[in-house]
Amino acid sequence: LFSMLATTDPSVVNQRTTVPSTRTQNDNHHSLETMMLSSISAWSLTLVLVSLPSPSTAFVVQTTSRSTRPPLSSLFASVQEAQATVSLDRSTARDFGSYQEWAVQCGVQVNPDTGFCFLDQMVDDNAEQYAATSTGTSAGSVIMMVPGEMVLSSNRLQQELQPYVDDQCFQVLQQANQMHMGAQFLLFLKVMLEYEAGSQSPYFPWLNAMPRQWNTAVAMTDFCMSCLPPYLKQVCNGERDQFAAFSQAVQSFDHLSPSAKNNQDLLQFAYNIVMTRAVFDQNSQDWKLVPVADMMNHGHDANAQILHDPESGACQVQTTRDVQPGEALKLQYGYFYNLDPSKCLAQYG
Repeated sequence: LFSMLATTDPSVVNQRTTVPSTRTQNDNHHSLETMMLSSISAWSLTLVLVSLPSPSTAFVVQTTSRSTRPPLSSLFASVQEAQATVSLDRSTARDFGSYQEWAVQCGVQVNPDTGFCFLDQMVDDNAEQYAATSTGTSAGSVIMMVPGEMVLSSNRLQQELQPYVDDQCFQVLQQANQMHMGAQFLLFLKVMLEYEAGSQSPYFPWLNAMPRQWNTAVAMTDFCMSCLPPYLKQVCNGERDQFAAFSQAVQSFDHLSPSAKNNQDLLQFAYNIVMTRAVFDQNSQDWKLVPVADMMNHGHDANAQILHDPESGACQVQTTRDVQPGEALKLQYGYFYNLDPSKCLAQYG
């Protein structure tokens, strides 16, 4: 069943996709990470706070030496060893301070000339954070590089989790006609594992910066669902069926505690992270969660793309057009979302 994941046709999956790479064939023979280090060798190593007009706040993540990066390999950390867990309470503030420090320590490289930052804005009485540029930048600018060690890859997880995932997990997905979501299910398991590891997980700062409030179909109340028009309701029910299959399949995974596998808030948290933040690497047929770069939202007028280095696994964010000062950095999740906003609302909120 694991071998079936590699043959999944991504075109049938309503999931976040990236703008195809514009690199030439010769470019692909060079390490993306090497190109980044050589072309922007003068980047500052200092964490900088950028002040913007109220009420927005902005933060700039800078670089650090490879030798100071914390390890990013954890699998089944003991629940008893966890000293702290990520609060799932809807009122919990997202910890962006620790998130930025973590990104610096892990080697995220940001080009300060592009003014990359996190901005806050109030939407429906909720504070939302997103990636933007405070100074503006031109088309083709390299915004950042995220090391391959930080990236959660479904292809790598096939190897990492294969000895531990019972076939029954995938049989549940298959019976629910959700086998095409096998790669995302592995990412879902990984997020659950890292959550249960608590502060022992190297991804704890990333998880602690995730939203606790979602507007996706999975997060809707029954009353909200009853208010939807017929087609949108049908699409949202499909998304909820998919979540139900994930929730049932995880019950056969023996390396999570029963309390975690039956925690609806946690199941929704992990599912929403994967379904709203994962990107697809067409070259390697790989679904990925890319910290820091995952702060970019969708836009029909997208201005950025993620390029994937097949050698190191590093991910580079590059602008595809001129970006104005203060403008949000946006990806194209998939052109079909522009044609069918109902699917975009159901999955991303």
